[in-house]
Amino acid sequence: VKCGANDTGTNCETHGYFFYNTNVVFGRNGQVLNLYHKYNLFGEKQFDQPSAPEVVVIETDFGLNFGIFTCFDILFKSPAQDLLARNVDAVIQPSISIILDTSKTDLSEQVCHADQICCDFTAKITTTASSAEKNSYTYHLVAYSGVRSFNGFYNGGIEVCGIIACLNSSLSSCGQRFANYDDIEWPIKFEEITIKASFENDENKTQYPNSLLSSIRPIPVSQTVWEKKEVEGQKSTERTFSLAQPQDRILTFAIYGRNFAQDSPPDGNFGNAIGTSWLM
Repeated sequence: VKCGANDTGTNCETHGYFFYNTNVVFGRNGQVLNLYHKYNLFGEKQFDQPSAPEVVVIETDFGLNFGIFTCFDILFKSPAQDLLARNVDAVIQPSISIILDTSKTDLSEQVCHADQICCDFTAKITTTASSAEKNSYTYHLVAYSGVRSFNGFYNGGIEVCGIIACLNSSLSSCGQRFANYDDIEWPIKFEEITIKASFENDENKTQYPNSLLSSIRPIPVSQTVWEKKEVEGQKSTERTFSLAQPQDRILTFAIYGRNFAQDSPPDGNFGNAIGTSWLM
């Protein structure tokens, strides 16, 4: 849209035109029926924002009226709610979605729980096609430092970095198992896993490698690597737990640490916040 003499803005000053993210509605014979200029821009610094939201309704020759807006507009009162007030029959909403690449093979991510512990994860993964009729686990990367209850009998201080199987993308589903083992498939294979974290040198703290397969047995020691390295200039130790052979039925792969100084009799008060990242 050509800028007026008093209009300002980068595009006006540089090009003499407003640049809008525009929907163009065509009729049956190719004629332009209407235009809509996106108002709620998602970044899109290359485009100009209209001076006010536009409420565009398209009347059709088959008896239905359509409203139109673009992508991010759907989350705002104007123009989305304004169109509903016009009693449109349907909405045309051009949009773009980003599909998560669940087939990615390389992972490198750090997950922290507040400022108490940070866990570095690297992994190589392969996936196979899964069936809609079967259940399959998703995986979370988790970090936690705090106090947990041991079934109400005692409270214990723990420091954990782990990859854990979950029923779905919700963290609350982690640590649970599907009821029927015969209805489970395992499309995710971990070719490699390495978990690293630094722990304060303290006589009340210790760490262990922790793993669990679907057989409810740990991964054989010969198929993992457990390492300890003193960090120069710091009063801490770096622990590394690695997978030495591929595994496709993992329920847990983690560094599990205890902080005995935080142990206490049960009182019902213990933290449940946790740092997490959804892997796949």
